[in-house]
Amino acid sequence: MLLVISSGAFHYALSESEKFSYPYALPKYRHARLYGRISDIDLIRKDRLNFTVDVDSVKWSESISKKKVKIYCAIISANKNLRSIYNEISVGNRVRMEGTLMKARDKRNPGEFDYQDYLFRRKISALFYVYDSDNFTLTDSERKFFPDLVFKIRRSIDKMIFRQHDFITASLLRGLLLADRNMIDYEIKEKFINAGVIHILAVSGLHVGFIAFIFFVLLQRINITIRYLLTVSGLVVYMIITNSPPSVTRAVIMASVYLIAKYFGRDSSPFNTLAIAAFIILIINPGELFEPGFQLSFAAVLSILALTPYFNNLIVGREYFNQKNKRWLKNILLFMTVSLAAQIGTLPFTIIYFHKVSLIALLSNLIVIPLVGIIVSLGIITLAFSAAFPLLGKLYASAAILFSHLMLTVTDFIGSIDFAYVRINQFSWYDLILFYIVLILLGYLAYRYKNISFRVTAAILSGAVMILFMKIDNYEYFPRDNLTIMAIDVGQGDSFLIGLPSGEYMLIDAGSATDYFDNGKRTIIPLMDYLGIDVIRYGFISHVDNDHYGGFLSLIKEGRVKYVFKPEIDSSDGSDIELENLLMSKQVPYEYYENKIIKHPKSRIYVMNVNKDDVLLNSNDRSGILKIVYGSTSFLFTGDASKKIESVLINRCGEFLQSDVLKVAHHGSKTSTSEKFLKCVKPSYAIISAGEGNYFNHPSPEIIDLLNRKNVRILRTDKQGALLLRSDGENIEVINWKKLESGLIF
Repeated sequence: MLLVISSGAFHYALSESEKFSYPYALPKYRHARLYGRISDIDLIRKDRLNFTVDVDSVKWSESISKKKVKIYCAIISANKNLRSIYNEISVGNRVRMEGTLMKARDKRNPGEFDYQDYLFRRKISALFYVYDSDNFTLTDSERKFFPDLVFKIRRSIDKMIFRQHDFITASLLRGLLLADRNMIDYEIKEKFINAGVIHILAVSGLHVGFIAFIFFVLLQRINITIRYLLTVSGLVVYMIITNSPPSVTRAVIMASVYLIAKYFGRDSSPFNTLAIAAFIILIINPGELFEPGFQLSFAAVLSILALTPYFNNLIVGREYFNQKNKRWLKNILLFMTVSLAAQIGTLPFTIIYFHKVSLIALLSNLIVIPLVGIIVSLGIITLAFSAAFPLLGKLYASAAILFSHLMLTVTDFIGSIDFAYVRINQFSWYDLILFYIVLILLGYLAYRYKNISFRVTAAILSGAVMILFMKIDNYEYFPRDNLTIMAIDVGQGDSFLIGLPSGEYMLIDAGSATDYFDNGKRTIIPLMDYLGIDVIRYGFISHVDNDHYGGFLSLIKEGRVKYVFKPEIDSSDGSDIELENLLMSKQVPYEYYENKIIKHPKSRIYVMNVNKDDVLLNSNDRSGILKIVYGSTSFLFTGDASKKIESVLINRCGEFLQSDVLKVAHHGSKTSTSEKFLKCVKPSYAIISAGEGNYFNHPSPEIIDLLNRKNVRILRTDKQGALLLRSDGENIEVINWKKLESGLIF
């Protein structure tokens, strides 16, 4: 039944998602004006308030669009007005805003999350950013009663949580009680992933179980009918307050069916109950089938139901564990079997979404899950007592803070162990299907054949087949004995990941890093993990402008770069000083650009530096120039060098500049790439790294026209996303990686 329901939801959700697209001509409109009605509001973040608007109209320049779409909006502001808006705003209010209208980021790099598709499944067509709270106006006070009531309850609970606890504990409790993890620090989430306990940060059956237990304890002296009725009602209310994520909805439906069946003295089939929960969720929103929360939740429960009885029989059936003084050990092992079953069932989804497998998850869950139970219970008790008995509420809050920090300390320690996890790259949906086929087959063989040696042999052979298939259907982005260049889409900036024929990697620039988005942490490191790249042999910082070096800071902090090349330090530039201090503190060796050759088997890296005596240099003109040669093919990287630096290069290097591929300087700005320089380089391909709809309108139409007149094939990250070029030493091939990856998804 579950399979039939899922198949129908799969087809329906696909057909529905195809109906949604970005409805406007350009990818970005600045100074746009939006009019509409608020349909949903998120809990506030540090300096951001997000909400969804049913659009009446959008205006820009002299144009107007009256398409009836949903747009996800954000007010980004650090001033106190943001909190005032948050306290005043209601679901159903009509609003007028001025800001930036833009399309959501689609999948721009290999293995990257497709945010645009995620929004389309929620019937949201675009994004709108307001950067000054004064540009947001409520035009009426009309409200939608029930959605607004839910938001006001969530807001009140959230305020109470943050009033009673420190920021770290409050952020955790917001996630554990209100299913909003947006305030939990990125590093904390990574440690939870490494330790194999990220699931506890998502409100699920575990948390619903805690809630049900608390209700039963508090209501144990009340009439049984009222007790069951209030417990089920309480669970439904809790589901609504958490905004009904799939894991909570599934758990509440299953718990309610179980309690109702128990009240009437009937048995309930957990498999049928699980199917009912899936049916209800997918009927309401078929698109949930594609959500990680739905997949992980149902895979975990299905696996627990199927595998735990088998594991339990292995323990209960042994006389050793039935001895009186060994029962404690039996109970621990029985608890661990539930965790083991859940991990087996969710393993392929965990690999697909996190690219990691925790090797010590059983141990960490044994410690962390009881702590979570204590923290959730203390959080609920704190909320219950805070209004009537503030002092008592503060005492419970202090206890919650203590246990939260204990849990974080334990998780940080476990997640930092060298062997805590392994990275698995390019695990496809085909691998996932094969995994479950093998799992079902092994289950059948274990049931059909009782011979232990046969079971072990079958398991080993199945595992070998699984590993072999995983390797066969992987696409090797950076094969040895080839020179491969990947222009990473880092928005308005530069970043080039290069696989050398020797099997080592170099990175030229790493995009920008701001308070809102760090390309090193959020783009490049996840890409490296996806591709199975542990460390960069050579990091080249062309020059110390944020859109080139910013992402390198995270790479250096994480120990992902062995050696760095950079321009000579500018003692007047605080960013440059900070960069060198970081390099020294992390003991990463570095050197300044000088004219030199880095020799590798079959390839050469020529480093060129314009002497300060030649021209008066600004930051862009201090860019290190690199030429990579492999066989008869060559690639020239020019940073943000201007035309005057190009002239110096022509005079100094002459015909040596001739290259098959030119990285166009300064994102295609008209301040670079003179006709004389282009005539000297004679490229067949030109790579332009620029952000889609960027503020500077890069690349310049003049440069595009010049390249076209010279019959140079133009490759642009703003139009195509990441670019992949490969040389075998004789020929250069442009590879459509999106087409390759499309075969690995449904």
